[in-house]
Amino acid sequence: MTAQETPLPNDLSSVSFDVTVPPGESRYLMFFHQMFFDNSSAAAGGPTYDANPASTSELLAGLDPSVLPLIVNWSFPAPAPTPSAPVPVAPVVAPRFTG
Repeated sequence: MTAQETPLPNDLSSVSFDVTVPPGESRYLMFFHQMFFDNSSAAAGGPTYDANPASTSELLAGLDPSVLPLIVNWSFPAPAPTPSAPVPVAPVVAPRFTG
């Protein structure tokens, strides 16, 4: 994926994303928006979005962890495979023959 930002008048910008989506699959873009009362508060809050949120972050609350690796404008690792539970095995008692 590539992104290109174009500055616009009045402190606005436009961003274009070139994303390849394999046939039959999905990809996602994720954006955050936060309002501040003044510019200094906004500047202080900016670093929150400079790195991937932790998987336990409130920013990701409600998102299915299996979707995170499909978000193309952030870099989330694939979820670790869930270990399967061992299948219970019944003890086998061999018949005893006497003769």
